Amino acid sequence: MTGFEILEHPADIGVAFWAPELSGAFLTAAQGLVSLLGGCESLPQTRSVAIHVEGSDRLELLYNWLSEILYYFDGEDFLLSRCQIKQLDEHSLDAECTGVSPPTSTEDTYDVKAITYHQLALDRSDDGWRGRFYVDI
Repeated sequence: MTGFEILEHPADIGVAFWAPELSGAFLTAAQGLVSLLGGCESLPQTRSVAIHVEGSDRLELLYNWLSEILYYFDGEDFLLSRCQIKQLDEHSLDAECTGVSPPTSTEDTYDVKAITYHQLALDRSDDGWRGRFYVDI
C-alpha cells in the first residue's frame, strides 16, 4: 500500500509516507510535498524536466530530491505533479517529471520555505518503506 499523510507540528508541517518499494517511497514523498504546494495530478501538464540528484546516503538523497522539487517551484515557477523514476540507487536518483508552469493552485497551499533535516527518516519496514520529513513554513 502506498500513501502519505500530513503531520501537524507546532512550528512546521510534516509528511509521513510509505510504499512497498524504495522508488515508490521517493515518489510518494514528492506527492506529499506537492500537495503542500497546492498541486495535484489532475492539473494540465505543460512542461517536463529531467531531474538528477545525488546524496551521500538515502536520507541525504531524499532531502536533495525534495529540495530540488521545491527549487523548481520557487526558482523556476514550475509545479511538478507527475514523476517517473528512471534510476535510483544508494547515492543517486534520475527522474522525468512533468507539471504546470506557471503553477495554478487547486487546493489549499502552504508557503514552504525549505525542507528540513528535523526528524527526517526513511526506513525499511516489514511491508516496504516508511519515511517522514518536515518543511519550514
